[in-house]
Amino acid sequence: MAIACSVVSARAVSPRASGSLSVSGWYVGAEGGVPFAVSTFSSFADGNVRAGWGAGVFFGHAFSRSVSLEAQAAWGRAWLGARPCCTSTGYWLGSDGSMYYAPVDGLDGWDYRSLKSHVAVQGYGLQLNLNVLPWLGAPPQGRWNLDVSPRLAAVGTKAKLYETATGACVSSQPVRWHFAAGFRLQCGYDVARRLKLGLYTGMTFLTGSRMDGIPRHAHSSNYLWESGLRISFSFGRAKRKAAEQPRTVPQVPLQPALRPEPVAERSVQTVTELPKDTPKPTKPKAEKAVFPVIYFNFNSTAIRPSERAKVDTLARMMAADPLMRVRLTGWADQRGTPEVNFRVSLRRAEAVKRLLVSLGIDAWRIETDGKGTDHGQAEAARARRVVAIKIVEEGS
Repeated sequence: MAIACSVVSARAVSPRASGSLSVSGWYVGAEGGVPFAVSTFSSFADGNVRAGWGAGVFFGHAFSRSVSLEAQAAWGRAWLGARPCCTSTGYWLGSDGSMYYAPVDGLDGWDYRSLKSHVAVQGYGLQLNLNVLPWLGAPPQGRWNLDVSPRLAAVGTKAKLYETATGACVSSQPVRWHFAAGFRLQCGYDVARRLKLGLYTGMTFLTGSRMDGIPRHAHSSNYLWESGLRISFSFGRAKRKAAEQPRTVPQVPLQPALRPEPVAERSVQTVTELPKDTPKPTKPKAEKAVFPVIYFNFNSTAIRPSERAKVDTLARMMAADPLMRVRLTGWADQRGTPEVNFRVSLRRAEAVKRLLVSLGIDAWRIETDGKGTDHGQAEAARARRVVAIKIVEEGS
């Protein structure tokens, strides 16, 4: 009965107990933010900041915790005004769409200082997201991510020119399409296993004609700078959904060559089968001897191919006993600082856990711990290890 109760409570633990909250697979999301535009005119002009608005949707696939690819569609508006250098020079826009240094007789036109540009923007493209936090030493199962995201897109712009004083529209340009390339920096946080919130900022550079409808002359800039919020929902992999279904005994395939040596069976004798004067057998709190020890290379948290069979053996033993829970304890040799050795020892335990989960063992059945430097083991090759022990509930 005590074991049954412990299983129910393990199902109720928070998602943090099972490691990373993000799951690989397909995801969808939406974003919204504030774009600024810089072209012949600029969103930063005459001491004013003209913020626009933008919104979009995206659909992508996360290949791992570090790499994802997504398709995006976005729409928005940008507002621009004449730069001080243009107004002080006295540039003049003729109704023929050309720039002049002074008004032309017989031709309608407007002084640059009397104009403002409203640009409707639409964009469709692809974005590659590369999470750099694991490369900087962050735990691979953390909730945070920091993405560097190159992107390519086709961007359509439609500019309308208005008189600043009256607000009257004096010119409307047709939609102009640009090839665009740029980048983003994105910071995200997993608020739940499938739900992520994030912030982004980045620039998109446009080729071709000016997005603001003003002829190019002294200024060659033609880009959008955007910042905003993102929210995404991940569908995840089918095997991660299996943890939410009624628990069944996982089937772990074994190769005949990897079959371990026979292990003594755990036998529980009923009291009626023993003589009355025979004391009841005591159950050990940890059975380290029945589990294989996984060894690692120096300064490495990757499981060696030669040690993979040991993890397969541990997975088969846990599959045979659906109520079994284990604690994986990592160790490091005496080289390195205590802080580094502690971090490496914990990551070794987490690496074994990830492999066990990929073999069908529920994550809630596995705890991880890092002990750092093993000062009692003089042989470095045997100190770099992960030891598994069985967790026995009190009263069981």
